Amino acid sequence: NTLNHLTIQECPYITDTGVGKLCARLKDKLKSLDISHCKEITDKPMKSLAYNCRYLKKINLAGCWKLTDETPTCLAAVCNRIEIFDISGCYQMTDGSLRHFKKLKDLELLVLKFCRNITHKGYHYIKTFVPEVYYNHDDAPTWFGYDKIPYLANMEVGDIKPKDFLDSDEQKKKAIKGLSGNSNKKRKKKYSSEWQFYFINIL
Repeated sequence: NTLNHLTIQECPYITDTGVGKLCARLKDKLKSLDISHCKEITDKPMKSLAYNCRYLKKINLAGCWKLTDETPTCLAAVCNRIEIFDISGCYQMTDGSLRHFKKLKDLELLVLKFCRNITHKGYHYIKTFVPEVYYNHDDAPTWFGYDKIPYLANMEVGDIKPKDFLDSDEQKKKAIKGLSGNSNKKRKKKYSSEWQFYFINIL
């Protein structure tokens, strides 16, 4: 039997090592992965995930607060079939991650809820390339448990600065102009109803 869809939510005992070994066993089979709210996961197994699960179409990393810009960098470089990408509550991701999402030509929905260090400028940039982007940088809901983690509870908007982002308006305009054919306009918004239900329940 082939395991195409895997959900491991809110599991405090899932480690980087476990994710890496799991990906190696599921090589090229996995299409959908949900490891949301597995708070011990870091960037370390993401290269293994990208290399072994390059046919991923959906990935949910919401609540994995230890992840940084390195994660979308690794995944977008290899897993170019991703259609849905959720990084809600990934407080340490910044505008620097956004240029990697635009590499995903099949990306239909990008979820950036409760991303403290992704700015309005970053949001307006990436929504030019992705048909649907859900965004805010509000505090995560209490059930995320961030209020019990001092590092997160005390984090202000913009505390972590991006290492790499289009800073000037001129660069931004050049990047948008260089997008061949504005292909995102031709993509249909087909995930609205599926994800609206999710956000009704977390807000």
